[in-house]
Amino acid sequence: MKKARDCFEQAVKEDPAFALGYVGQADCCLQIRHNWGIDRDGNLEKAKVLISKGLALEPDLAEAHATKGEMHLGEYQSRLAEEEFRRAIELKPSYAYAHVWYFGRAQFSQVGRSSCRDRESSRA
Repeated sequence: MKKARDCFEQAVKEDPAFALGYVGQADCCLQIRHNWGIDRDGNLEKAKVLISKGLALEPDLAEAHATKGEMHLGEYQSRLAEEEFRRAIELKPSYAYAHVWYFGRAQFSQVGRSSCRDRESSRA
């Protein structure tokens, strides 16, 4: 994961306008935080900055909105996460990760959410 983050970092050094490079770095920070519990606060803060940079460059970048949704889940802000996942799906319906994260991580197995869960799992 660190190697992937380094590659994205190198990409934005070569092209500072490469919004997906910032989003890729943010994804790596969030995965390191979530999967390995390494520097949880520091990686969350880095992800926030990186997502902001990506969205400043491309406000309608679906991948950035999906990653922002993941970030919100890490802060236990389910409503904001859902809004970002929905925005990502609206912008790019074919972006599988947005569907997976929307259905999988936002806990749509809650009462009354089974139709949403079923719909998103079939789309992913």
